[in-house]
Amino acid sequence: MMVERAAQQVLGLTLYEKVSTCKVLVVGAGGIGCEILKNLSTTGFRNIFLVDLDTVDVSNLNRQFLYQLHQVGKSKAEAAADTIRSFNPNIQITGSHADIRSFEYNVEFFEKFDIVFNALDNLSARIHVNRMCLAANLPLIESGTTGYLGQTTVIKRGLTECFECTPKPVPKRFPVCTIRSTPSLPIHCVVWARHLFSQLFGHADDESAVSLSVNAQELRSAEHDLVTDLPKSLRKWAVSLNFDPYKIMHKLFSEDIHTLLSMDTLWRNRNPPQPLNCYAHAKTEKVQSPVYENPHCLPDQSVWSVDECVDHFCRSIKELRDRWEGLTNDLTELLWDKDDSSMMQFVTAAANLRAYAFGIPASNLFEIKALAGSIIPAIATTNAIIAGICVIEALHILSGDFDKCQTTFLKTEKNSRNRLLVPEKLVPPNPKCYACAEQPEAKLFVNLSKFTLEDLRSKILIGSLGMLAPDVCMGPKLLLSSEEEHAGINKAKTLKEVGVRPGSLLEVEDFLQDHKIRLFVAEKDTFQDQDGFELESRSIDSEENTSKRPSSEVLKRDLEEIEENLFSKRFKKN
Repeated sequence: MMVERAAQQVLGLTLYEKVSTCKVLVVGAGGIGCEILKNLSTTGFRNIFLVDLDTVDVSNLNRQFLYQLHQVGKSKAEAAADTIRSFNPNIQITGSHADIRSFEYNVEFFEKFDIVFNALDNLSARIHVNRMCLAANLPLIESGTTGYLGQTTVIKRGLTECFECTPKPVPKRFPVCTIRSTPSLPIHCVVWARHLFSQLFGHADDESAVSLSVNAQELRSAEHDLVTDLPKSLRKWAVSLNFDPYKIMHKLFSEDIHTLLSMDTLWRNRNPPQPLNCYAHAKTEKVQSPVYENPHCLPDQSVWSVDECVDHFCRSIKELRDRWEGLTNDLTELLWDKDDSSMMQFVTAAANLRAYAFGIPASNLFEIKALAGSIIPAIATTNAIIAGICVIEALHILSGDFDKCQTTFLKTEKNSRNRLLVPEKLVPPNPKCYACAEQPEAKLFVNLSKFTLEDLRSKILIGSLGMLAPDVCMGPKLLLSSEEEHAGINKAKTLKEVGVRPGSLLEVEDFLQDHKIRLFVAEKDTFQDQDGFELESRSIDSEENTSKRPSSEVLKRDLEEIEENLFSKRFKKN
C-alpha cells in the first residue's frame, strides 16, 4: 500500500490509473531487466509478464540484485517474479522461462500488451521483438549498455526508426586460415583453444569453423608434397590414447607446429613459430602453487608460465575426461560454460601454450575468460540509469506525450555537450529498412550455380534478415517452406537448379513475424565476404531522413571502438 500511495502522489491520480492498468511485457531479466522490473513495481505498474530463457548464475549476483545465492540454477524469470512480489504483494507478475522467439509468443500474444520493454543482449532476439512490436503496432522501449556506455530509445511503427533501421555491428569473425595456421593476436589463440575444447569434449558440428590441424589437401594447395597422417576425429584419437595429456600436447604444440614450419611460403613475411617440448616442462603430475610476478596480484590476473600452463592443461584435461566419460542419459557432450573452473583452465592453458609457440603475448585467466565467453563489461550503475530512463519514457507514452520521448545516450567520455546524458530527438523511419519499410525490398547478389536453397535459408533469411520461419516463393512455385513436412524440399539444390535466374523475384514471408520482403536476384561470381552473397536495399532514401540519421549511429561507433580496444592495451607488444 505504501508503494501505491507514493506512486499516486508522484504521478497524480490520472496517470496512476493508466499505469496501474497498463499491461507490460518485459523481455530479459539480466542487468537492465532487473532494474526495469524494480522500477516498474515501485512506480505502480501491476500487470507484468516477464520472459527470459536464462538461469541464475553465481556471476550474476554482483549486479542483478533480484537474485540470491539460493536461487542459483533456477529460472531467472521465475526467480525475479518471486522477488518482485516481495516488493509489492499486489502486483500481478508472471515469469516465463522460455525463448521469446518461440511460436507461442506470436503476434496475438504481443497484442495483449500496451508497452514492451526490451532488456536483451542477444541481437537475434532483439530483432525478433522489434518485428513483433511492428506487427502488433506496439510501442517498444529498447535499451542496451556496454560498460559505462548506454542507450535507450522508443520505437513506434510509422513514427520512429525501428531497431533495424540502422545497421548493427555483427560479431567479429576470424579467417579460418589465420586461426589455424598464422595466429598473431591473443584472440586468435583463444578462439583456437575454445574450439579445441569443443572437438575434444563438446559439440563440434561446424566443419567450416576453426580446424585444429593442417590437412593434406591444404598442404597440396600450398604447393607442397608433404602429406600428414592426421586423425579424422580428434576426439576418437584422444580416446584411443585415453586422453593422455602429454601426447595431446606433443601433437598440438610440437608435431603440428613442425608441419606448419614445413610450409615455407607461410613464413616469408612473418616470424615462424617455435615448437614446444611439453615433456621437458612436465615437472610433476601435481599442480604446484604458481609463483606470481606480483605478490599482490589475484590468481586469475596472473599470467602462467609454460610450466604452469602444462600443469594446468594436464589437470584440467583429466578432470574433463572423467566428467565426459561419466555422462549419463542422452548426454554425450559437455556443455561449454565460461564459469566452469576446469573448462576455463583448459582453454587458458591451451591458448597460452599456442601463444608461447607463436611468440604472442600470453594472457591471464581473467582476460581469456572475457574473450572466450564473449563477455561485455557490465556496470551496475549504468544499468540502473538506463532502466530509469526506460520507465520515464513509458510514462511519457501513457501520458499521451509521445513528442517528449527521445533517444538518450549515456556517455562518460568527453562530448561536445559535456554532459553525461545526451538526449536526441527520435529519428523517423528509414525507407531503406528491411523491417519497417512499407514494402521491404532488396537486391540479392549470388553465384546461382554455387548458392543452395539451404544457403539462402540459413545465411540470408535467418542469418542476415533475422527471420525465424521463412517461406520462399518464385511466382506460384514454392522454393522453401517453414512447415515440417516440406522443410527439407530441394534444400541441397542450387538456386540455378530450381529455376532461379538473374532478374528473378523471390517473395519471402515469415508468418510468425508477420514480415515480408521481396528479393530481386542478380548474378555475381566473387565476393569479399566469405558468405558468398551481398544484399543491397532497393528503396530510395530521402535527403531529409539521411541528414537526421547520423545521430543514431553515435553510440554504435563508440561501442565498436570499445570492443576493438578493450584488450588492446594489455595485449600490445613491447
